[in-house]
Amino acid sequence: MFLFLPVSLLLYHLTRVKFGKNKAIYLLFLLSLFFYGYWEWRYVPLLLASIGVNLFLVRLIVRETKKTFLKIGITFNLLLLAVYKYLGFIELNIEAFTGSSINLPELVLPIGISFYTFQQIAYLVDVSRNKTEVKVPPSKYGLFICFFPQLIAGPIVHHKEMMPQFEEDKKHAELLKLACVGLVIFILGLSKKILIADPLGEFASPLFARAEQGINIHFFIAWSAAFAYGLQIYFDFSGYSEIRARSRTFIDQLS
Repeated sequence: MFLFLPVSLLLYHLTRVKFGKNKAIYLLFLLSLFFYGYWEWRYVPLLLASIGVNLFLVRLIVRETKKTFLKIGITFNLLLLAVYKYLGFIELNIEAFTGSSINLPELVLPIGISFYTFQQIAYLVDVSRNKTEVKVPPSKYGLFICFFPQLIAGPIVHHKEMMPQFEEDKKHAELLKLACVGLVIFILGLSKKILIADPLGEFASPLFARAEQGINIHFFIAWSAAFAYGLQIYFDFSGYSEIRARSRTFIDQLS
């Protein structure tokens, strides 16, 4: 928040001014990979492989039978997600049903895999329906999938909605307005998380833990915990969702 984000923003705009949009997009793609790899670098090749396969499938969808390669693409992405997200669950059920031990390798769930998998499926569908740009350079497509503000927590967006924003040329006054409004909205969303959602979680979590241990909880206290947890989830999602919605509205007004 106070190091990677401002440094990335500064480098992006300096590169865009000095070397142009394409170089800036390529830089932002590399920064996004660094952001993801900082959590666990061993999952960067998986992310890149997923991007490469989907980009190859896009070319096939355009040149060959659309429905066939669209089905292949959707199957590939869902299988990749199933292996990392549900393999352990499937293994437990097979072992419980057969009574034998399979001993499959234990896989750590890559952060953000659900978001970048479904985002790529959405892009394949858009391409098959001629609803988006097809001839996309690898760096632009990679940025579309890896853009670090939405890589690990979404939301899932369409290519035609997101990528044209990187092509827009705005005056300094417009950029300053966007930066100021974006900062205000960012603070509001963060405040919802820190000042409202987290304290509600601190109230609800110990009560849920006591119930799990079999400790009796007063009727009104139990319902208070349930309501607190519901509000915690609401303000968590509200903060991050509101940032995107209001930012997009403001950009539309400027354009």
